[in-house]
Amino acid sequence: MDLELEKIPLVDHHCHTIIDNRQSKNIETFIRSTTEAGEGYSLSDITETITFQYMIKYLNQTTESNCQTVKDIEKLLSQLDYNQHVASIFKDNNYKKLFIDTGFHPHHNMSLKTMSGVTNTEISPVLRLEKLAEIHKEENISFSVWWESIIEDVSNARDRGYIAAKSVIAYRSGLDIYPVSFEDAKAAFKEWNETKLQDSKLLNFLIWELTPILMKQDLPLQFHVGYGDPDTDLLKGNPLLLKSYIEKFTPDGLKITLLHTYPYHREAGFLASVYQGVYFDLSLIIPLGAFGAERIMAEALELTSMNRFLFASDAHTRPEFYGHSAQLFRDSLNKVLNEVYKNNVISTEKAYQWAENILYLNASNLYLKQ
Repeated sequence: MDLELEKIPLVDHHCHTIIDNRQSKNIETFIRSTTEAGEGYSLSDITETITFQYMIKYLNQTTESNCQTVKDIEKLLSQLDYNQHVASIFKDNNYKKLFIDTGFHPHHNMSLKTMSGVTNTEISPVLRLEKLAEIHKEENISFSVWWESIIEDVSNARDRGYIAAKSVIAYRSGLDIYPVSFEDAKAAFKEWNETKLQDSKLLNFLIWELTPILMKQDLPLQFHVGYGDPDTDLLKGNPLLLKSYIEKFTPDGLKITLLHTYPYHREAGFLASVYQGVYFDLSLIIPLGAFGAERIMAEALELTSMNRFLFASDAHTRPEFYGHSAQLFRDSLNKVLNEVYKNNVISTEKAYQWAENILYLNASNLYLKQ
């Protein structure tokens, strides 16, 4: 059974901006885009990963090249028409819409407007809540003024073009989210002296109190879950820790999307199978866990409804990340659906319908106001 999934357009519901021409020839940038390791991690070790070899394979395929070494890649990058290369990748992989997390945007990356033009895609922004809180933190500002400014921004998020909010509380204090009193939050605010918001009480106050405001606008809330940069604590990023929060807010209409999820993709699939407002994806691990992609996808889909699973890349920095993610995701999904089909469980029509939901319709229905 060949589902021809490349014909289905892609909505990438969680991704980031890519570099502009200023960094397009930088070989270190290319190498480091294939890992979540920190800047101190050896480049020579990164190039000896399966993921890096997959990325070389994809680069060769999309440029009709035969790079074998890092020097070959460096030479190729110096010769490419970068914007044309980017446009070709997005066209060949049938990308239509990108929902971009605005909380991570290095100065050498394309603006949303520029990226939309170069990639020929529709781009909608996602509001990162912790970043918003940090932006509004000014010297000598009072807690009340800070909090009122945040409420005003979040209350008008939908009108300002945002289609969702995102939290990285898993990185800072963990996903066991709980209510915090105004008085305790105010006391914690007085002790906040760093640029980054890391106080657990203030973080929990932020997410808990802003949730009803998001719900009024029908804005889904994305949570980083599991795998990520080395400063994340995987134990605190288990989505099962969200149980109390989920049971508090989803009965009243909150929609939650669990991002990345690996190695908790089975737990995420379980949550999406029993709670009405929960959705999830496999971004980042596909493509960075390229060799295990089919197995991981099969495990993720053991329990969940195909209406709750979304395509996302978590792509950033390099356009090849987007292309490889799309190709690997479609290939893995095709193989998993074929296995179900070969067991006489579903028809070809049902398999294609599920693929269309996952690649395009689920995200469109969840995020875009009809």
